[in-house]
Amino acid sequence: MEKLIRILTKIIISLFLFYFIYPLFLAPFHYFTEINESIFRIIALLPALVIVFLLWKKLKFTPGQSSYIIMGGVVTGFIFFIPGFFGPLIFSPESNQGPLLGILITGPLGFFLGLLIGGVIWSKKSKK
Repeated sequence: MEKLIRILTKIIISLFLFYFIYPLFLAPFHYFTEINESIFRIIALLPALVIVFLLWKKLKFTPGQSSYIIMGGVVTGFIFFIPGFFGPLIFSPESNQGPLLGILITGPLGFFLGLLIGGVIWSKKSKK
């Protein structure tokens, strides 16, 4: 179970880094060159994987720490996602883009907030 959590942590961090590196640094070059977009995605994925590997080696996550961080992110992200997704459906049913609030804003923000909360909870418990 601990190994699965470590692998999931690496995958999640690398995906977030990929979606950070690609739009900010490489997508503008796509419009000025004739290179296929999939090549730019591969180019963005490689530094993300290298950063994840270096961070993992440097930070030396323990299994307890990574499980607290991941579970905090998943639980809090889910709690924030539900009202963001279903709230616009209930309060403004004529809006066809209402659920995007939960998908694009409240869910990811809740996930990042949960990562921080999970790390803080683990540090408080580890000091005891």
